[in-house]
Amino acid sequence: MKKCPRCGFDNIDTVTSCVRCGYPLTYQGPTAQPTPYQPMYQPTPQPPYQGPPYQQPPPPPPKGKNKLLIPIVGAVGVIAVVLVVIVLFSVLHSGPSGMSFVTPSEASSVLGGTWSINNYTSYTFTVHDGIATVKYLNGMTANRSVASITQGAPTVGITSGYYEYMVGTVNGKSEEITISGIAFQSSSDAVNFFSQVKSVLQMSAAKFKTVSSNEFVAYCYSGSDIESIIVALNGNTLYGIEVIAPQPLGTSQLQSLVSYV
Repeated sequence: MKKCPRCGFDNIDTVTSCVRCGYPLTYQGPTAQPTPYQPMYQPTPQPPYQGPPYQQPPPPPPKGKNKLLIPIVGAVGVIAVVLVVIVLFSVLHSGPSGMSFVTPSEASSVLGGTWSINNYTSYTFTVHDGIATVKYLNGMTANRSVASITQGAPTVGITSGYYEYMVGTVNGKSEEITISGIAFQSSSDAVNFFSQVKSVLQMSAAKFKTVSSNEFVAYCYSGSDIESIIVALNGNTLYGIEVIAPQPLGTSQLQSLVSYV
């Protein structure tokens, strides 16, 4: 009810003035409360984006090279040169009597800089019944056919050998040395091997020089570097040394390295 303030008459709520005295009245009906907005679609809360799970990247491959012996028969061109060198320089060290590894200090005395031997790719081997027992300097051993070691080079008469791989830094630049020696049952077997290596390098090396009947040097390109190679025959043992460096080595430097084996 709406009570008139003038005459006190009780009026109904919907009137705007008193029905008795006409006094204007204010509407005091119930005040409607606005309904809060409710969206029709309520999105499902999502957890914050976490991104894909972190995965540890794979370890980088080892930096050391693993040169194996060079195929000599039928090799032509620069590839033939590299393969010949690998064959020759991947066969021996400290296996046969009288052979020894070139030490880092000996390499430094000839070439300067600092040097180290890669024990994972350097090894010795001995041959029995056509099977080579390979012993790596890191303690690993393996049995392989002699043909798998020489990779196409003659295998007749090979009894033992070694392969040494060294890496060094000279005047701030990286250099490499591969050294090998191969022992044969007879000097004629050694001469046959020596002759085939010499024949290939005479055809494919950028520069070739015969030092003596039992020794020669050759130079080949290896990218922006030069491969300086010396091969020496001593009785029934063959030695080969290859140095990869920005500049070619002189004959006397190569001979000095040979003297240490």
